[in-house]
Amino acid sequence: MVHERAARVEPGYVELASGQVLRPDFLVLATGSRYPFPAKDWEESSEKSKDNYMRTAKELERAQHAVILGAGAVGIEMAGEILAQWPGKKVTLVDPSSDVLGGNYPEKLRTALRKMITEAGVDLRLGEGLTKLPDEPAGVVAPFTAQTTTGRTIEADLWVRCFGGAVPSEYLAGSLTGARNDSGTVRVGSDMRVEGHKTVYAVGDIADLGLPTAFLADIQAEVAAKNIRRHIGGEEEGQDAVFADPFPHLVVPFGPGKGIGWLVHQEDLLDYASVAQLGRPPARGHVHGQAGPDRGRLEPRPLSLFGNEHPSGEPAFRRWNPNSGDVTPGRHPPRWPCRGSPNRHPPLSEGEAQ
Repeated sequence: MVHERAARVEPGYVELASGQVLRPDFLVLATGSRYPFPAKDWEESSEKSKDNYMRTAKELERAQHAVILGAGAVGIEMAGEILAQWPGKKVTLVDPSSDVLGGNYPEKLRTALRKMITEAGVDLRLGEGLTKLPDEPAGVVAPFTAQTTTGRTIEADLWVRCFGGAVPSEYLAGSLTGARNDSGTVRVGSDMRVEGHKTVYAVGDIADLGLPTAFLADIQAEVAAKNIRRHIGGEEEGQDAVFADPFPHLVVPFGPGKGIGWLVHQEDLLDYASVAQLGRPPARGHVHGQAGPDRGRLEPRPLSLFGNEHPSGEPAFRRWNPNSGDVTPGRHPPRWPCRGSPNRHPPLSEGEAQ
C-alpha cells in the first residue's frame, strides 16, 4: 500500500508527488470527487478531519441563522441535519434554480421534498441566488448581510456552501486526456475500461456512467476486478463482465428520522419510516464512512432483503403516496442505497423489525 498523491498518470505509468514512479500492468482510476467542506473534507489525516467537523459543529450550535447555498441533495441533507441536531434554529436554503434537486427525477419527488423542507420551518428561496458569496469564511459564526438576485436582503451569521462538486482528474496525461470530459470524468465502456484503452479501468465518480454514488462504485469495482483477473490469467476467450445500474434510485435523508426516497420501478415514494430505517447503524459491522480521505469501510455483504417482515406478518417497511397521503405496507429491493452511501443492511431481527 502506497499512501501518496498521483501527479501524472498514463497507461503503464504513475508518477507520484514524491517523484516515485510506478509501472503497473493494469491501472484503475478510482479517485472520487471533490466537494466543498463540510460535504467532504480532504485533510490527509482522519484526526484532523474529525477536528474540522467538531469545530464546524460547535460553530453551527452557536449560530442563530444558517444560510445554505444550494438546494440539491447535499443542501437538503445539510438543512435536515442542522434542524435534527438543533430544532428551531433559523435555516434559509437558497438556490437560483427554479426547483430543488437538479437532474432527471420525477416531479412527485421534488414536490415531496419541497413539502418536507418547508414543513420543517426552512425558509426555502428558489429562483433566487446571492449576488456574491459572503466575504466571511464559510462554516464560521460571523454576522453578514447578503443581497439576492431578486433584490432582497438576507441577514445571517453563518453560511455553508453546498454546490460546486467536481471530479479531480487533472493528473491524467498522455492518451488518457483524450478520454476525459470537460466535467473531469472519463468515458468508459460497460466493462469499465477507459475508452480506447485495454489495461486502464475507471470506477466511481470519475467514470462517466450515470449517477455517481458509492453504491454504484461498489458494483463497478467488482466488474473491473473480475475483468482484470480474467486478463491477468490470460483468459482472452469468453465475455467480460459488464456494468448495469440495477435500479435507478435516489434517497435524500433529512436528519436521522426523515427523508424521501425514489425507486424507478416503484410508483410510490419511500416514506419517513423507511428512509429513517436506512440511517440506522448497520448491524454486524457493516459500516461505510465518508469523512476524510482515509474513509474506512468494512466488508459489505450484498444481501437479499425481500421477504423481511415484522413478526406479525406485515412488511417491515412502509410506502408513502405523496398524492393521497396514504401509508401502505411495502417491500424494499435487495440492496438499499442512500445518496452516496450504500448502507446495505442484513435482514432485521424480530426485535428490530418495525
